[in-house]
Amino acid sequence: MVIWLDHDLTPVCMKNNVQNEAFKERLIYYLEDIIKEDLDLFRESNDTGLNESDVREINTTNVLAACRLTPKPSTKNFDQIFREDAGELAEQNNKHRHTRTCYKYGEKCRSHMPRELIAKSEINSVTGTISMKRNHKWINNYNEWIISACRSNMDIKFVWSGCDAKALSYYITDYITKSNVSFHDNLALLVKVRKDFDEKRSNPPDNNNIHERSRRLLLKMHNTLASQQELSGVQVASYILDFPDYYTNHEFQKICLIAIEYYLEKCLHDAKNHQNKEHMIDDNHAETPVDNFQDNDYHNMNEQFLIEPSDHNKMVLINTRIDYELRSNKLENYCLYDYISWFKKKIIDKNDQMFLAQTKEQIVSASRGRPANDRYKFLPQHPQYSSHILMKWTKPRIPVLIGPMIPRRERVDTRERYCRAILTLFVPWRSISDLCNINQTWEEAFNTKQNLITPDMRRIIENIQLLHECKKDRNEHLLQLIQESNSGDIDGQVVLQQETDDNNNDDYFMNEDDVDQNDILNLIADIDDTAHESTFPSTIMKPEIAYFNDLLASVTNAHRFPYLNEFNDFHGDQLTLYGNNNHKDHLILSTPQMLKQNKKWQLDLQTERQKVREITIHGSEINDFNENSSVDKTVMTVIRSDSLMDVNSCSENQDSNIESVTTIVAPIIAREQIIKDFTLNEDQTRAFLIITSHLDQDSFLKTGIDTIQKQLLMFVPGPGGTGKSQLIGALSQYFLLTKRSHKLRKLAPTAIAATNIDGMTIRSFLKQPRKTSKKKQTSTSIDDSIRNEWRHIEYIFIDEISMVGLRLFARFHELLTIAKSSDPSVPFGGINIVLFGDFIQYSPVLDKALFTDVFVEVESSLTSSVSEKQQPFSEHQIQCQVGRALFLQFDVVVKLTIQMRVEDKDYSDALDRMRLGECKLQDYDLFRSLVVGRQDGVHSLSNGSWSNAPILVYRNEIRTELNNRAVINKCRELNYPLVVCLAQDRVKSKKIDDKNLQQLRRFLLSLPDNKTESLPGYLPLVPGMPIILTDNIATELGLSNGTQGIFHQIVYGESDSNALYSDAKFPKDTMFIQKSCYALVEVPKYKGNRKLTTSGPQIIPINVVEKTFEVNVQSLLSLSTTSSTNSNKKRGISSSSKITVTRKALPFVPAFSMTTHKAQGQTLPKVVVDLRLPPGREEIASRYVPLGRVKSRKDIAILRDFSFSALQVKPSKAQRTELDRLDNLNSINIQNYQAWKK
Repeated sequence: MVIWLDHDLTPVCMKNNVQNEAFKERLIYYLEDIIKEDLDLFRESNDTGLNESDVREINTTNVLAACRLTPKPSTKNFDQIFREDAGELAEQNNKHRHTRTCYKYGEKCRSHMPRELIAKSEINSVTGTISMKRNHKWINNYNEWIISACRSNMDIKFVWSGCDAKALSYYITDYITKSNVSFHDNLALLVKVRKDFDEKRSNPPDNNNIHERSRRLLLKMHNTLASQQELSGVQVASYILDFPDYYTNHEFQKICLIAIEYYLEKCLHDAKNHQNKEHMIDDNHAETPVDNFQDNDYHNMNEQFLIEPSDHNKMVLINTRIDYELRSNKLENYCLYDYISWFKKKIIDKNDQMFLAQTKEQIVSASRGRPANDRYKFLPQHPQYSSHILMKWTKPRIPVLIGPMIPRRERVDTRERYCRAILTLFVPWRSISDLCNINQTWEEAFNTKQNLITPDMRRIIENIQLLHECKKDRNEHLLQLIQESNSGDIDGQVVLQQETDDNNNDDYFMNEDDVDQNDILNLIADIDDTAHESTFPSTIMKPEIAYFNDLLASVTNAHRFPYLNEFNDFHGDQLTLYGNNNHKDHLILSTPQMLKQNKKWQLDLQTERQKVREITIHGSEINDFNENSSVDKTVMTVIRSDSLMDVNSCSENQDSNIESVTTIVAPIIAREQIIKDFTLNEDQTRAFLIITSHLDQDSFLKTGIDTIQKQLLMFVPGPGGTGKSQLIGALSQYFLLTKRSHKLRKLAPTAIAATNIDGMTIRSFLKQPRKTSKKKQTSTSIDDSIRNEWRHIEYIFIDEISMVGLRLFARFHELLTIAKSSDPSVPFGGINIVLFGDFIQYSPVLDKALFTDVFVEVESSLTSSVSEKQQPFSEHQIQCQVGRALFLQFDVVVKLTIQMRVEDKDYSDALDRMRLGECKLQDYDLFRSLVVGRQDGVHSLSNGSWSNAPILVYRNEIRTELNNRAVINKCRELNYPLVVCLAQDRVKSKKIDDKNLQQLRRFLLSLPDNKTESLPGYLPLVPGMPIILTDNIATELGLSNGTQGIFHQIVYGESDSNALYSDAKFPKDTMFIQKSCYALVEVPKYKGNRKLTTSGPQIIPINVVEKTFEVNVQSLLSLSTTSSTNSNKKRGISSSSKITVTRKALPFVPAFSMTTHKAQGQTLPKVVVDLRLPPGREEIASRYVPLGRVKSRKDIAILRDFSFSALQVKPSKAQRTELDRLDNLNSINIQNYQAWKK
């Protein structure tokens, strides 16, 4: 219920009047009178003055207050009865009781209970903040009259401003108009539930247990369906009492506006084509620009027709648009909106004929009752002229638009569609000439025709705009609520157990997963508390234990940790740091003000991120070139093929693809200036000119003056350091200077690679999850926002293509085809694609590399199984074949061969031979000279800059161990106490800590972060240490997975158990932080313009991140020592033994050591590598990638000696075949390029 207060005070006026103490007191008195947050006025007094019958009327035995009738005002002692009734209602309905739902999204109650007590109502004269008196922690605000009338729980929201009003209006509209889940969606949910249930119970069920299984299956189906639909108590009661669930005083009429718009657009296009053909004949085939009528977003929204009867038993195709165009001349001034509102079509009967005859003869006959509705004939051209008429409604109906909404008025990219929609709806018309002239744009037509819109229709147009504003204010309101949550309105004390709702039976709503996980947790709780952590199952494979220990010994022998050298057999519990406790400037205990400030910082960070994303998507326009450049604009007529068409059918439809394009033609001097500024070499220049000339419609892919330019599918391969990123930068600058950056997207498979080229990851831009289901996804489901983002895109650059797999490549093509509404036979929706990368570097994880020839694999599998029955291709195989077929269409290849990163020629030549497995003995001697401890190499890793050089390793477990030791070593060096942040884990709503499932907690904290969604269990800290982010916080701002920074301070929450935790991995006097809030980290590559903190422009607050992952605890269950008890419990546990863990932790790790995968694509000042690989299959990238991260051999140290065979690992057969194919294409394109240049 919305109640508008009748007064003329605006929020600004009211805030000014609050400065007056008298007004402030009156306002407080008024608010206290209508808003209650306690029960003081409704407590039972000792002397009530009520007789026995009155008491019986108030307290009906065993009847809830909500179920009693509202007290009658005529009752004796009504005031007292009413107060008692309202008090009981508030006590029973508005008093909060914690349930599991309160903690669905975090550790604090969603209802912000219990709330802080306030002794007296106050209004802050400076800020205008109102703090109402509250002396009950658990009562939500209410009004006694409203709660007595509604007899249910209630909440009061004061609509203080226009933004609040619009946000609330949109929320109510959205809530009321939400639709139920469709039948086919419900059916799909039930099928999924059944499949999941069968997978978890793969073993044949026992006959005695079949009833229990059936009960659980039905319960799981019910809970799944119930979770998709919200039902209020009033709604449920209405269903039980068989009351209607739909109340409205309006009637509605549907209209598919976008189909009518598309018809008008096509008519306009045909008229322009006709005029253009006549003009070409008259002017000797002179070319005239013609706009393309195709609307990429809605061109599939064609008109729909109904088959209806006409006279003489004929059937005709008819729709609303035809009815409107051929309406009676008397309705000439009715716009489409008014026509839909007031008129309906009906078959002519005798009464209609009589009415029409009287109207024609102008006979006015007196009749009793309501006057007859007006009736009108169609024009004679109407197919149903003699069989149907139009009749005016007694009461107008509300037109409801089917299809996409009318866009916002101020949006530039949809301005044409907005003008077209408004003209179509609100200006009377019969043909396209009534709305838009041939030589006009829709915006120009709107400016000339808007005077024809009536005042009533203008109000409706404003309401359309108001709906958009309400949605915008709703979104801003939600952000404001997030920012203001936990802002001190909630009492921070521990919730008392007796305040929780003990009567809430949550077990009834538990699904199968909950039952299994609770059984597992109960079994883990029975593990003997004396079980030592060293008995926990190791995450390191047995064959790798020796490799693990040898590498750690080599690091120790290289004196990387000089302050720990005396502990060769290092065990943290034998070491005490005795750090200076005064050195705690980097440890800050949180305050409410700090948490508020951090929320503002996070909001500012997301605002800045969205701003940069919008610039990336829509392009940033600049006014002029640099001082030495100039650009000429020329209007050109471009004929472009958007789909594969039959050659024979092109003659009629060729004009439909003519598009007027304003092309900015940059002179040769502009390109030469960029080539000079970016110091592009010969190979880079050739690639640069091929792409930019294609952009300017003048490439060698266009063989004649009138020939359509082919789609550019180009690959730029090259070893690491040959300047691929530099080439991308030069091309980006050209797009920017020619004001076409909105046509370009730069993507990469990983976040760090995307950051290096100022782009986005493929999955984030396509809004695809990082982990996709193995089941086939619905390819037609794509967000409308993606369609809008891809609308103007013509070029895509993809870097680090070696890490893109065949399946992702096929999915990429599929989504682009849908986003561009293109023919599936056209690769990538007709967008020009340029790939950059090196197939000798790391391949994709859990996918096949693009160089994999899956067709050869299929042929060999078919040949080997001729006698066997041929199996159909799986979805995985089909996607791989599509991906390979797409990649084979990249026929423009420019290979980069000139080394731009490595300045040491001998070292560069050795790397070139190594990437092909052709190293010589002289190369072996060169690399061995870099081994730590050699006479000509690095003597110790504790000297100078080598003490901070990252160690590149191949396993996450080794990286974590080296980082732990490095932090402890740094603490001893600086005389700082060691601080370790612990992750906060929970399973469902059950918190995992030392008081609750201690052994499980230690097991989870010990997991490597590649199994915990990159959130570390233990995070050792020392100020000034290098760190590397493990989450994509804001890729657009350079805060992505793989970004490096420097740790400065941590803000943490107070916890009683901070000093109680201990772990054998760390020294005895380690300070463990149980509740991290946020950390201040210096990020040199931060790209935001806004200064977030007062410490500096590059000091970024890194917030705690929450993620969910699955863990198999079967190995932990094996530690149980009470076999007799546990064996009975194990029978009821799912064979998977998996639990779902939700973890909150800081998303970064120390960067003293990192994996080689993180280093790909980066140039590092100093680096330490190990050329001995862990057990398993060797690939050439494992050694080639880390060795190629530096500019000279002086910047690299090899940890230990290695064999000559380590340098002779050759590329796979598929890699060699692909490299030869690319070399051949490169040679062909050099010849084509040289011929084109001539």
